[in-house]
Parts: sequence; structure tokens; C-alpha cells
Amino acid sequence: MRKKFDVKNYYDNFSDSYDNFYVKIQLQKYQECHELLHEGYMEQYCIDLGGGTGLLSEYLDTKLITGDLSLNMLRFGLDKDRTSQVIVMDMEHLPIRSRCIQTLFSFTVLQNLTDPELGVREVHRVLGFPYSGIITLLKKSASNSTLSKLSSYFANAEWKTLGIEDLALQFNSD
Repeated sequence: MRKKFDVKNYYDNFSDSYDNFYVKIQLQKYQECHELLHEGYMEQYCIDLGGGTGLLSEYLDTKLITGDLSLNMLRFGLDKDRTSQVIVMDMEHLPIRSRCIQTLFSFTVLQNLTDPELGVREVHRVLGFPYSGIITLLKKSASNSTLSKLSSYFANAEWKTLGIEDLALQFNSD
């Protein structure tokens, strides 16, 4: 619980500077995942978990539901009109009914969770059919057993190494 509190406070206090520090690296991640991003992002129920200031929404040039633990990050994104809907949420306890999301993105969030497996179980719970998505985490926080466990929640899942600092779990229901 302490970790979650620390993560929330860090991003609440860093929200006005986040884009200046991370826009370049986030855009590189989005570009490396470009094909999958553009296959599914126009779905009716698309969410960006840990989307903070709405950089993904801006990159895709579309409105997404953006969920984040940090209210200040979401406010900053709203001030820039990057997202159509923002929700303060914890990825380990998503306030979303089961089976209603078709496309889900979460960039570099898993390593910030108290229990990454619980976060992925929650993602699996809210995905409807058909579904697609990308979840990334920092390479330095991943072990082979963790990667195997996390990918086991999806029938069609594949880990890819991104050129920067992340591993990407791409998944779909096809």
C-alpha cells in the first residue's frame, strides 16, 4: 500500500513537468507499437490505463478514456484537451464493469503496481470480445517467470522488446 501512495504522490507532484521530461520517450514507445495501436484504437470502448496527461490520445489524435492513479496528471491532460473522459483509478482494482472494453493500452505502468499480476487479471476481467491491447513494463523490472505469468492471461499474447526501456505484451482475441 505504501508503494501505491508513493507512486500517486510522485506523479501528483510531477504532473506539470511530466510532458517535458517524458514526451520523447513515450512517443518512441508509441511509434514502436504503431501497428497494433492503429489496428484497434478506433473501437468504441478504448482505454489508456496510466495514461496521465493524455499523451497517447494526442499521439493517436483521438479521444480515449484515460485512467490514472494521479488526479493531477489527469487534470493536466484535461487542461490540454487531450482526452474526452478521465477517471481516477487503480489498475489493481478497476472501477469498470466486466467484459466492456475492446481496446486497452497501458504504457510503463506494471512496475509501479504493488501486484502486477493483479493488474493484469483486472485487465483481463474488463476486456470484452473481440479485444486487443498493449501493456508495457520496464525491462529491468521483468523476470522470465513474471513475463510468462502475465502473458498466460491472454490466448494470443506475445512479448516484444522495445528499443528503449520497455517490454511490450501485445495481445488480442483472434
